[in-house]
Amino acid sequence: LTQSLDTDWVPADIPDSTITANLTDSQATGPPSAPTGLTPTSTEGGVDLTWTVPPTAATTTIYWTDNPTTPIDPSNPATYDGSVVVNAPASSTSITGLNPALDYDFTAVANNGLGDSSPSSEVNAKPIPATPTGLTATDSQGGGINVSWNSSTGSDNYTVYWTSNPAVPIDPSNPATYDNSTTVTGTSTSITGLSVGTPYDVTVVATNAAGNSSPATEVNATPTLVLPAAVDNATAYHGFYS
Repeated sequence: LTQSLDTDWVPADIPDSTITANLTDSQATGPPSAPTGLTPTSTEGGVDLTWTVPPTAATTTIYWTDNPTTPIDPSNPATYDGSVVVNAPASSTSITGLNPALDYDFTAVANNGLGDSSPSSEVNAKPIPATPTGLTATDSQGGGINVSWNSSTGSDNYTVYWTSNPAVPIDPSNPATYDNSTTVTGTSTSITGLSVGTPYDVTVVATNAAGNSSPATEVNATPTLVLPAAVDNATAYHGFYS
């Protein structure tokens, strides 16, 4: 007697993910090829990464370092700062908690039950600074507003935007939403030439080579003009001839 076997049969209690991983490993004759197309995108305090997963990979390990002068060697932890494992078929991840003052190199290694691929070509990215905090705006009593905020790590400069139409949120990418702007390297500035008695909303954005942060929460101030105290004519007259 010859019995026909159903090669598609699998026990009902085995998870699909286990079956998929085992089939991938059984189809492989060796470690997977290296991931391709590794692409970084800077975010505030981090970097998003995407790549193409090799056909026989079960996982991808991402490695990163803030010392781009030393190539990453996955077998030597001294050559990288951190790593994360991503299960196939996922082909993206977000690395957070990075320092916007530093440049980072990244590489990807594909893995299966038969071993690891060689590392992909390294790519470089710098995180964007975090949104500045502690924004304050106060009346200068001279027809302007004094603005200050906390430093944001890794910022090269800051751009302050203001509008006399607080009903419309400021969008730095849309000049129609603000009256003007100024860029400074410090953490304070004075805005002059404003309309006395008109409320203004103000925000600030931190910038470095990787891009711009999100705008800080808007604050409001109204310029006033304090005139010098009036001089009594009689007193001035007698003082002049005394």
